[in-house]
Amino acid sequence: MATAVNQVLAEHGPGGSVILTLERPGTAALTAPDQAWGRELATSFGKLLRITGMFVAHDSGVCELVV
Repeated sequence: MATAVNQVLAEHGPGGSVILTLERPGTAALTAPDQAWGRELATSFGKLLRITGMFVAHDSGVCELVV
């Protein structure tokens, strides 16, 4: 997926970056799976392109996912 996003970004937004968001039900409290998801995406996407931010969208809003 990171490769495909990188190709689209290179063609349509050279020099740009991505914002990654996990949407899930529940509270704003970050969970171990949230953290694991964030680490995996930072590792895989970070090799190819710049990540501006990672977030979790939950039942009552959005919070930053810091890994």
